[in-house]
Amino acid sequence: MAADGRFRVSPSEMAAMSQALHEPAEITRKQIETLNAQVQALGEPWGNGDDEISASLRASLPPVVNGLKEILGALALAFADTADNTLATARSFQAAEDDAGDVSRGLASRISQVTPEGDIGGGRR
Repeated sequence: MAADGRFRVSPSEMAAMSQALHEPAEITRKQIETLNAQVQALGEPWGNGDDEISASLRASLPPVVNGLKEILGALALAFADTADNTLATARSFQAAEDDAGDVSRGLASRISQVTPEGDIGGGRR
């Protein structure tokens, strides 16, 4: 909202911000890659043991790691979708502004052609 209380939209600023939203999506994707590499390097931290701790780690750790991967993947997708939708909205606002300008110019042109008798372009109705 502008200082004068009016709602204003800047399509160019929205488009720029949409590009900025791709950055957290990329950061999140890189975090997923890092997590995958660390999990791969770690192997099975519970080893081959049949004790209670090994069994507990074997049962609980993979679902937690997979859940984290799913959450990070959803977050990356949400950032990317928000960026794409923001750009689409910016383009829609720009198209609406362009169309409004075209209509305004067309009306101004028609109004300038009205004669004192109310005819458009000097013709008779």
